[in-house]
Amino acid sequence: LRKPLIERKRRERINLCLEQLRETVVGVFGLDQSKLEKADILEMTVKHLQNIQSNKAT
Repeated sequence: LRKPLIERKRRERINLCLEQLRETVVGVFGLDQSKLEKADILEMTVKHLQNIQSNKAT
């Protein structure tokens, strides 16, 4: 009984963080508020972090 509850909480944490990332990348990339897939959110987050990192290097 305890394991399904732990798994549900873990998925809730992941989804909350993905929602926060989605809000960030939508603003950064000037996208509309349409539903993005989780993979899209993660890819755009990686690109954004790479841009930040490359700007720091210059």
